[in-house]
Amino acid sequence: MPIVLGPLHHAPEPEVTCVEVATFLQIPGFQIVGLAGREVAEARERVRAAVAAMDLELPRRKIILNLAPAHVPKRGTGLDLPMALALLLADRPELRFAATGELSLNGSVRSVGRAVRSFIAAWRAGAGLLILPEGDLASLQACSSLLGATAGPGPAPRVRAVRTLREAMSAATETHWPGQWVPGPEMAAASWRGMPGVASIGPAAARLLAAAAAGQHHLLLLGPRGTGKSVAVETLIRLWPEPDPSRALCARLIQELREPYPNGAQGAVRKVGAQCTAASLVGRATGDGIFPGEFALANGGLLVADELPEWKRDARESLREPLQEGTVTLSRAAISRVLPAAFGLAATGNLCPCGAWPRSSGIGVCCCGLAERQRYLRRLSGPILDRVDLVHVMAGEVSSGPGWVPIAELASRVSEARSKLTARFALPPGAWTEARISEQLIAHPRWRVLAEGTQPASLRSLAKTLRVAVTLATLDGREEPTRGHFTEAACYRPERSIPRG
Repeated sequence: MPIVLGPLHHAPEPEVTCVEVATFLQIPGFQIVGLAGREVAEARERVRAAVAAMDLELPRRKIILNLAPAHVPKRGTGLDLPMALALLLADRPELRFAATGELSLNGSVRSVGRAVRSFIAAWRAGAGLLILPEGDLASLQACSSLLGATAGPGPAPRVRAVRTLREAMSAATETHWPGQWVPGPEMAAASWRGMPGVASIGPAAARLLAAAAAGQHHLLLLGPRGTGKSVAVETLIRLWPEPDPSRALCARLIQELREPYPNGAQGAVRKVGAQCTAASLVGRATGDGIFPGEFALANGGLLVADELPEWKRDARESLREPLQEGTVTLSRAAISRVLPAAFGLAATGNLCPCGAWPRSSGIGVCCCGLAERQRYLRRLSGPILDRVDLVHVMAGEVSSGPGWVPIAELASRVSEARSKLTARFALPPGAWTEARISEQLIAHPRWRVLAEGTQPASLRSLAKTLRVAVTLATLDGREEPTRGHFTEAACYRPERSIPRG
């Protein structure tokens, strides 16, 4: 009996199903066991028709086909091809390979998507060969540089693309195959940066966005309509760093868990509006598998939260876990799964329901009373604000001038500062954990004195001030943050930046 591995597409991590075949000298029959879902059980008829269409023949015996591990539910049509090959090659026990694909009644092999997950699962299982539909090869080639950087238990499996069941049999039994492919660094991963926007930006916004992008800090921009919040967010998208290969690969695997044929590049920007629900953000775990939400899909990239105060309360509060831990937990009855959700947050919002300028500015006419404005801002709860490093009220730099900073120059400064921070601390300050912050405070007692001098409201507020001050100092080309950097960092704390009157 050959060892044929098929995909297990609904598992949180890329895994495989081992297809086992046993035949008996009894009345011919075909039975599939191992918690096969409806579409898997129906594969029995597709396999029979495809084998007959290729002028091949199944054993004239009683066949029991087991899908191991037997306690895990099996879903999808990607097991069609592995089951057919296990039956047709039952007399070749020396073979060991992985395969995925849906069988048509005429014997052709259809794509089922999730090609990268199938490749990683086959690699982790130690399969030396992966047979997949011809249409899925392009997905692997697009992620070639990511797959080439992956460390598996052994050599990466060879990939052979096929169009029919007979070609799949030949690919499994022949040593040389003209269509085989192995990953390598020759193809670069697609960029996920935003589309080109403004050419330059005001000095205040440039300073804020440079700090957010260099240190990978969470950012909340508040202000009346027309103050440039959307322009600032689009600029931040262009400044935000590309994810490293391992995180980009993780993002791709999560995307394929939800969508068989994901669009866009790895770690793409996810934009969420006020109509979102907690379920769409967090995701869900059901008996049919794991369905990631926007938090997990933004892993390694940037989550743009438009009009955050307008979100439903449960949707806003669901930000707590990913902002603090970089993960999201999906729970259902006895099922509990943790998915990575380490993203940067770029949120925007108005200062009041009408979104106009306050009367004191002389620019617009705000029709909201003091109590209404305070009630609106209280939608941004303390626990959420505590997890955002940079909170800023936009002043409305609406016209260019001599002090405006070109985006290309700003990107260069951000890249240089990010490289220095990574070389010195290994992690950007925005990703420092509490343990890392404690280490820095012990190693630099003066930093603690300067941070406490800003009168932080809590330990988390002190940590935010420290992280931002280190980033600001690096942007200025200094090794150590000064008192001015700590004072500037304290101005981005919500208790100082958000108006209460």
